[in-house]
Formats: sequence, structure tokens, C-alpha cells
Amino acid sequence: MSSATLAYPPAAPSELPHTPESPASAKVIGPRPFWLICASHVINDVYPIAFNALVLIFTLRLNLEGWQIGLIYSISQILSGLPQGISAWATDRFDTRIAAPIGLFVSALCTGLMGFATSFEILVVLVAIAQIGNGIYHPTSAALSGQLGSRLFRHGRAMAVSVFFAAGMLGSILGPFAWKFAAIDEGVAVAKTLPRMAWLIIPGAIMAVILFFNTGHLTHRHDNHHDLHASMPRRESRLRWYAVGVLFWANAVRFIVNTGMIVLFPIWATIHLAGDVNKATSVTVQLIGAMAFGMGVAALFAARLVRTGKERGGIMILSAFGAVATAGV
Repeated sequence: MSSATLAYPPAAPSELPHTPESPASAKVIGPRPFWLICASHVINDVYPIAFNALVLIFTLRLNLEGWQIGLIYSISQILSGLPQGISAWATDRFDTRIAAPIGLFVSALCTGLMGFATSFEILVVLVAIAQIGNGIYHPTSAALSGQLGSRLFRHGRAMAVSVFFAAGMLGSILGPFAWKFAAIDEGVAVAKTLPRMAWLIIPGAIMAVILFFNTGHLTHRHDNHHDLHASMPRRESRLRWYAVGVLFWANAVRFIVNTGMIVLFPIWATIHLAGDVNKATSVTVQLIGAMAFGMGVAALFAARLVRTGKERGGIMILSAFGAVATAGV
């Protein structure tokens, strides 16, 4: 018998160096929490898109000027991004999942109340707090989707995170149409229709409660997180931080393009449908929905087609393709 036959069996993934173990609580639960997280992502991502979908209606209602609209766009991006780092740190530091349901509830509440805004200042405050809630929600839910969903798919964590991402895109597709349905009624003044946005607080509040009771008890840290950090060579740590930095700046550039398209959609619609705010809003909603649809489909197909370890090539090819398509717009 050869020496290969007598060799010890391969080590389990948790025994390999620098491989995180999943939280102990994740080993004894079924698929329901993962699908609840995805469902919550659908609902959560309905809210951040509200102002973008109804920007022309809010401009008419509050007589917004160009610089005010631009300020709201900027605040939305900044305040949905910066809290994510703080939320992620707090989640790791205190080993808790509470940030996701809290963020979802805050986002739903303040977005729904935007319909009652009677001035630019009130609208800015509501948008700011809603976007902070949106930022708080994402780090915890994204991490949890990867940890729990990695056992459900043949492609593992990559497919799980892609499904989670696609769920958010579904919310971004449905959201604009939901806000249009709530806030626009032919022949009725927007002062009377905008307050109907408050009805959409209900699904977010219900999902936040469901999310709390189904994931709030799960631990966040990996079982071997202390050993993992203590044993990681300094060179590997630097390489990981370098990779994070590259992805950070690549994502920043992507969001510049993404946000730019969202800003241009209502401008394009207004130019082609001058004088008809309702129709221009409908076109804006359709364009935002189409963009979100493309992002969601690409996420699902990329996860299935790009093999583990070959992600760099996929990112480069898809980025180049997206750049050409964006230039065509």
C-alpha cells in the first residue's frame, strides 16, 4: 500500500490556518433566517430610493432649487455610507445583530414621514436620518447572509451574498413603483397624496420586528476569531488590507457612476416631457427600476459563472462592459 494511502485525511476547513469558523449558533439553525434576511433586504432597499423616485414631485411641492436637490443627493450617499463602518465595528465589538432591525425600522419610519415635510429643512433631516438607518442595516445583514447562506448553495458564500445582493436590487426595482403608486394620483394635489407615503412604514416596521426575534439571538463573531487574528502573519494581514483598499476605491468609483445615472434620469425625463411632472416621474421610476434590474441579474449570473479565485477577471470584464454601456446612455 502506498504512503499516500496511509496519509491522514485532509483537515476540516475549520482546522486549516487562517480559516474562520462559523458562529456556533449558526450550526444548529435551518435556512429560515437566511431567507428572512433576504426578505428584509428587499423591504429595506425600498426606502433609500424614495427621494430619487419622487424628486420631481418634491421639487414641485417644496419649490426646491438645484443646489438643494444636489445637497440631498450628496447627504444621502454620505450618510448611508459612513455609518456602515461604525455599525460594523460596533457589531464586531459587542457581538450583536441588533443593528440590522434597528436600521431597518429607522429607515422605514423617516422615509414614510417624508411625505409630511413642509420645508426643505424638514425634508433634509428626514432624509439624513433615514439614510443613517439604511447604513446601519447593511453590515450586519450582509455578514449574516454570507455566514448562514454559505451552507445552502453549491457555490457557497459567494452565491449566498449574491442572492442577498439581488434581493436588495429587487427592493430597488419595486421601490420606485411603490412610491409612485403611493404619492401620485392624477387630478389630486401632491400636498394630499404625498402623506400617503406613511403607509409604507408598516412593512418595514413589521419586518424589523420579525428580523429581531429571528436573528437577534445569533452571535456575530466566529468561534476562532481571537486565534485567527493572533496567528495571521503580518504579510498576509497587509495583503488583505491592500485588497480591501483596492475594493474600497473601486466601489467608490462605481457609486459615482451609479449615483450620476440616478441624478441624470429625472433631468433626462424632464427635458423630454417638459410640463408634465407626473409622466416625467413615471419615466424616472422606470429608468431607476431598469438599472436596478440589470444590477440584480448581473449579481446572480456573476456568482454562478465566476469561479472561486477568478474574481479579478470577472470584475474587470464586467466593469469594462458597464463603462461602455454607461457611455452609451
